[in-house]
Amino acid sequence: MNRIVTTNLVHYLPTIIIGLLSVALVCLIWMLGQARRKQKQLEQKIRLLELDTPVKTEPEIKSCVENPNNIDKTCQIEIEHIPENLFVAHVDQLIIRNISSPEFTANTIADILHLSRTQLDRRMKQLVGKTISAYLLDRRMMHARELLLTSDMPIVDVAVKCGFDDTSYFSRVFRNYHSKTPSDVRKEERKD
Repeated sequence: MNRIVTTNLVHYLPTIIIGLLSVALVCLIWMLGQARRKQKQLEQKIRLLELDTPVKTEPEIKSCVENPNNIDKTCQIEIEHIPENLFVAHVDQLIIRNISSPEFTANTIADILHLSRTQLDRRMKQLVGKTISAYLLDRRMMHARELLLTSDMPIVDVAVKCGFDDTSYFSRVFRNYHSKTPSDVRKEERKD
């Protein structure tokens, strides 16, 4: 009887070993996935900490909120000052650095931040009330308006500086956004 149990056990031994190795492999893959997610989170935190010029006074902080186009120059924010706006400040920083690139899209921002597009849209909706695409378009249109009002740059160049390859498409988007054409904004609102 003992011999039969031993023979059956030897017969099933390869199957048992393969099962145990499979469980160990699944555990290892899970642990590697966890480590990779942790690494991505740390990389994202490092990127957010790259904002190196702190804003120390209330007027400067107000200036950042009222004119987000200044973030690149004077409104880089330290974590201690406005932690709830750090994410938005970092997104603004990315947009300002890449605003003239037509290839810089909402998907690019999501990739840089190691977030899915859905996660990024959800986060931006929560923080600023808009999806990342709408927010990017807002920044481009604000930049375009600022360039039209403060420079003599031709509209074609303004379109290129705001990330548009096609001037007629830029004019249509601008008109839908501001209810005026770029030429009208320049003529009616410009302060000389």
